[in-house]
Amino acid sequence: MIRKRTVFVAILGLLLVAVAIAGYMRWQLKQGRLTPPPAGISIMMEKVAEAAELPTGFIVWSSNRFGNHDILKMDLPGRKITRLTTNPYTEYFPRISPDGRYIVFSRSQKPWVSQRNMELWDVILLDLKTGKERELAKNANTPTWSIDGKKVYFQRNVMNLAEIDIETGKERILFTSGNGDVKKNAALTTPGFNAY
Repeated sequence: MIRKRTVFVAILGLLLVAVAIAGYMRWQLKQGRLTPPPAGISIMMEKVAEAAELPTGFIVWSSNRFGNHDILKMDLPGRKITRLTTNPYTEYFPRISPDGRYIVFSRSQKPWVSQRNMELWDVILLDLKTGKERELAKNANTPTWSIDGKKVYFQRNVMNLAEIDIETGKERILFTSGNGDVKKNAALTTPGFNAY
């Protein structure tokens, strides 16, 4: 008898919950909260416009769309693509200077070099205003800018982290792998995303 009563109470409880949910849904429908707005009515258009705004500036990347990897630039928001390099050798790892005037990148020393081969690359500086290139460092790879844009850091001969002053050309080895001479609390940071 107790078992039948427990089953009856459980079923009655479920029915009450179902009736309560149905009543709540009906109340929401009457309030108009579960129906979409009528056609032609715009809601919070400022928010939609904000979401649709595109960034301004440009981005750079390496692409093989012309046969070998060249550096390309896309202006934003217009999305116009410009080919910045036409060298027959492979170019990759472009980085925009903090002021947006220059790009540094790696260029292979042969027509094709694996990106895993860290020795056969040079670091090139490209002036976006003039289009002129300058070799900053031989046997160097993976360049990145200092925060002030006056120096470029790069990997030299696989084992060294170096910096070069782009005005004077003075180069300095910051540390050599395996020597343990990295200063305590040393940090190299640059913006994660540059848009100019």
